[in-house]
Amino acid sequence: MTAGVTGDPFQAAFPPTAPFDLGFALLWKDKRIGSYRVSVRPADGGRETAVTTRIDMKVTFGPITMFRFLHDGEEFWRSGALTSLKTHTEEHGDVYDVGGSSTPQGLEITGPLGPCVAPPELLTSNALWCRAITRQTRIIDAQNGAVVSFTATPAAGDSHFRFEGAAWEGEMWYDDAGLWSRAVLHRDGHTLTVHREA
Repeated sequence: MTAGVTGDPFQAAFPPTAPFDLGFALLWKDKRIGSYRVSVRPADGGRETAVTTRIDMKVTFGPITMFRFLHDGEEFWRSGALTSLKTHTEEHGDVYDVGGSSTPQGLEITGPLGPCVAPPELLTSNALWCRAITRQTRIIDAQNGAVVSFTATPAAGDSHFRFEGAAWEGEMWYDDAGLWSRAVLHRDGHTLTVHREA
């Protein structure tokens, strides 16, 4: 549900201050293979906003697991700046851990691709569900911890965009509140369809 979300709360800043939850079904070849969950909650006595992400996918063939992907992310935002980032990803048996903390120079990130410092106003790849990401030209890859280029081009007004970035490309549709209603994502020759759940 999206209780507390009215109009387009993402025009001014990310994330919204009102708490809410989003759930998405992930489909491959018209078969459900997992889920994508987002939760937004106040933190630190309301001075910060916590955004948590959980992506869980599994493709099986009989008793055999052909593909497994698990991603957990936690972000803390204060006054439009990312102050803390922590993610854990398991893909094809490989494990990726990313951490980020606020410094005077920016968000200092450690991850599989080495350390870097990112501008604190950058969104992460976990924020595709929010239309605010379409205004970004760079984002933080939440799986690898690197700053990567990102391009979103309007395909139909402000509700339908085509995008490239962070190893994925595809199309995204947003509702009047600026939230994903559905998406089609392409990576490594495979297509993943995302549908919002009630």
